[in-house]
This record gives sequence, structure tokens and C-alpha cells, in this order.
Amino acid sequence: PGNFIVALHRVQPQAMFTGLDIDPVILKVAQTKLQRHGITADLIEASATNIPLQQPFDLIVSTMMLHHLDASQKPEMLQEVFRLLKPEGTFYLYDFAPPRNGWEKFLAGVCKKFEPIDDGLRGHYPRMLAAAGFRAITSRYHSPLLELLGAKKRD
Repeated sequence: PGNFIVALHRVQPQAMFTGLDIDPVILKVAQTKLQRHGITADLIEASATNIPLQQPFDLIVSTMMLHHLDASQKPEMLQEVFRLLKPEGTFYLYDFAPPRNGWEKFLAGVCKKFEPIDDGLRGHYPRMLAAAGFRAITSRYHSPLLELLGAKKRD
């Protein structure tokens, strides 16, 4: 918790950061880590399907969270992200992706025993992003079983 904000702060130290998690323990761990690095961020305890914010953001990032939501919650979360982005804002989604080779298929089989990752493995995330209104959906980075998708809010 908090590692991604620390990494982003290193490349964009002037940026303002907001972190969101439903688990207050995770937020406390993140706050401690951010304080240790001298980083100020707003940390909010809330569900990604009902975010209590109104101000628009230039950039929103989701890391390894979408696969934890059930079928009805995934579109709700993506609609919340879309709502909170400024026009032409960018959303990066980092989560599970379709396996590309035998090794990744093996890893997927192991991971499926512990995580609900079928939507990612079946490549459903780009379609879900499009259904939420996102455009210019592209794969920006791919590692074994994980992919960074970029999408733009274009009203």
C-alpha cells in the first residue's frame, strides 16, 4: 500500500495525489509509508463503486483491483472512474490479461486457484472500458499475465 504513489511522486513530485481503498488498515499502512517518504496525499476510505468525490482528475490509475470486483461492480467502478476524469483525462488499468504462451497459461491456472481473474484472462477489460465510454483504449505494457491498458475520456 502506497508504493504506487511513492513511485509516481518520484517522476511527478509537483503532482497532487489521492489514494482510495475500502480497507482502513491498508490506508493506515499507506499513510505511514507516505509519511516516511515525506509525501502528502489525500487517502480516502471508500468503495471504488461509490467514490465520494466530485472534483475531476487528469489521471486515474487502478492497480490490481478490478479483478476483485464481481460482475455487477466492475461496470460501476469504471463508470465512477469515467465520471471523475476531466475531459480528455486518462485512465490506466493494470490488471490480469490473457496468457500469451504456455508458461503464462500455467501461471494463469495457478493464479485462478487464488484470485477471480477470468475477465482479465479472457481479455474482457478493453470491452468493459469501451462500454463505460472510454476511447483510444490501448495496451501500454504487458508482462506475464499482467497488462497496463490506457484509455481516454472523450465525451
